[in-house]
Amino acid sequence: MFHWLRNRLGPDSQTSASRPESAEGAVAPEAEEAQEAEDAEADAVADFEGSSGAGAQVEPAHPAREEGTAARRGPDFLGLVAHELRSPLAVLQLQLERLELGEPMSETSRALVGRMLRSARRLDELIQALQLLSRMRSPGGISETKVDLDDLARDAVEEGRAQPAAKPLELRVPEAPMPTLESDPAVVRLILRCLIEEASRSCAQGWLSIELDHSGAGHRCVVAAHAEPAEAAHVSTSNAGSSATGDASDAATDSFPLALAKECVDALGGLLAAGGRFGEGQRFTVIWPPKT
Repeated sequence: MFHWLRNRLGPDSQTSASRPESAEGAVAPEAEEAQEAEDAEADAVADFEGSSGAGAQVEPAHPAREEGTAARRGPDFLGLVAHELRSPLAVLQLQLERLELGEPMSETSRALVGRMLRSARRLDELIQALQLLSRMRSPGGISETKVDLDDLARDAVEEGRAQPAAKPLELRVPEAPMPTLESDPAVVRLILRCLIEEASRSCAQGWLSIELDHSGAGHRCVVAAHAEPAEAAHVSTSNAGSSATGDASDAATDSFPLALAKECVDALGGLLAAGGRFGEGQRFTVIWPPKT
């Protein structure tokens, strides 16, 4: 500031700059202009510090707006992750299949390749589940159509029986045809697959059953694991699954299949309950209330 004032007033005016008042007590115009410039600079610095410093007032974000933004960003992120994972996985699966069908291998190598192929298929199923979850969370992602629960359960049973080291799986359906269920078939199929896997892991040995039923409360599906051998079980269709109580959170620590089943059931507006004890066989009951 002093250099600016000296250049403005000239080298001969240094004395008057240091003593702005004249002999008559009046303030020199140059000194008054310099003082105004200095005050303006000080005000600008104060305004800047007030707007960007620790005492700055920041307008809080609108909670509903933030929640809506996160909801829109979530499905896109899940879909993007699933897509990025699926591309390299497809290449890996193709190379493993070529290796399995190629030149003869030792028993150890063949067993290793088979194990890697099963793991790759398992990863592909998880990626498909992520893609479906992304679709469910998107606006209008649930596509409700008339679903034949019997057919979906039969498909799930056939798929479960085809799994390596699968437990015996029995399907129980009412003699009278059930009415169709208004729901998303892909989501219902995923629920059945997840609950079969979760029931299977709830006991080391035994067998599994799927029971379907319908009443005024809606459609009901019970997926259960039985610790006793299948030939020793004497459970009628009428009373099977009637004692499933409690919430699914009371079971062992949720695995990915159970957590995914909960998410899907909730998205379809259904109810999921669990009974039994992990390690001794559990039963999972899903109820789809009638549409109003």
